[in-house]
Amino acid sequence: MRAASFVAIALGAGLGACDACSKPAPPPSPAATAASDAASTATTSSPPSAATSATSATATAHHGASDAGPPACRVMMAGGGVPATLDLAAWAQIPDGGRATIKSSTTGRELTLVSGAETRPCSGDAALLTQGGLDAVAGPGEGPGSEQWVATPHVAMRWTSGSHKVRASADLTTIDVTRPGMRIFVAEDVTRSPGAATAPTAQTDGGAPVRDGFVGVAPGRVELAWSKTAPRHGATTRGVVSCEQAAAASSAIAQEIARAGAPQARLAEMHLVARGVARAACAIARARLGRAGDAAYAARVDKAEALFQAVVVSLAPAGSASSRAPKLPPR
Repeated sequence: MRAASFVAIALGAGLGACDACSKPAPPPSPAATAASDAASTATTSSPPSAATSATSATATAHHGASDAGPPACRVMMAGGGVPATLDLAAWAQIPDGGRATIKSSTTGRELTLVSGAETRPCSGDAALLTQGGLDAVAGPGEGPGSEQWVATPHVAMRWTSGSHKVRASADLTTIDVTRPGMRIFVAEDVTRSPGAATAPTAQTDGGAPVRDGFVGVAPGRVELAWSKTAPRHGATTRGVVSCEQAAAASSAIAQEIARAGAPQARLAEMHLVARGVARAACAIARARLGRAGDAAYAARVDKAEALFQAVVVSLAPAGSASSRAPKLPPR
């Protein structure tokens, strides 16, 4: 899967001696799953990212738990039959002619959900969209280091500012990019239209993905559709497996960081890259599951996300230099 291959490239650049890290992680086998369960006793959850912090209040709703804290998002304006009490933590349907502007209670960022949108905008790392439209509202919440993430079944995207427009259907995602700074992670079984308005930016190398798997996109329209060699049928399975592979690769780097003699600074940088790939791959998998996603697949994505969000404190004997290694900073 492409997600795992990007991590492998990063690993190969920084580790010649780490065989476990220089190869893409295969889909977890039953034995590997059992091993990861055992290893989880030696882990602690990493501090959440900015996007995760913004949605922590609603993330528990997805897992069936209650949360007494304030909602992660609230409806600022609604019309066309959209209730002001719209549940933004769950999958929501915006009726034809409807419109709702929502605001993150933590980051202050705003999104407008437009007619026909089927979306889960405020639960997890990224706003999810499977049908209809979603528009970014420029200005509110924008700041250095702050990003908005959105995922459809075809692509994960991130930006710092701009009033970008995203439209999704079962077969196509269209992004209207209004200013530089948009970066996209295209799923392996998806192709970008030949006429897409793309150009090299600080995050690209001649338009090709750089080590973190994201492509910089110039202002204009980008269209993404299923590859002819990988049709829509089976896309959910492919997305879940890609998420699992990327999460396993990220976890492998985290475990290497905890071992004695590892070049901590370089590995920490590679781990941030690997977590970004896993975050994008798993957001796409969530979008493919959609409103009526298979419970078993959803559980696999839950497990993969927990794996890459965890940081191994130490795998070395107590008192050794590596056992005292500091935890990685959050992404």
